[in-house]
Amino acid sequence: TKPVNQEQLIAAKKRVKKALLASLTSNGGLARTLAHTELLWGDWERIFSMYDQILNTSEEDIMRISREYLRVENRTRIELQRSSNMLSAP
Repeated sequence: TKPVNQEQLIAAKKRVKKALLASLTSNGGLARTLAHTELLWGDWERIFSMYDQILNTSEEDIMRISREYLRVENRTRIELQRSSNMLSAP
């Protein structure tokens, strides 16, 4: 597995920062973001610790997590096949 380079990591962190700040620019966005975090994690304040964790993520963290989760035995494969009756017109 090829490691992520520093420029890619910085760009990804900027996108996360931009998305979070954009979600907080209105009352509705703020309410939606905090409610979403409360629903998923049970604590609306978790959005801030998650944000800090993302900004503190290193290249080594990404490699460690990718080795742990992006493995062949964790892969799900879906194969789509055309049905013969889908080819005929009604």
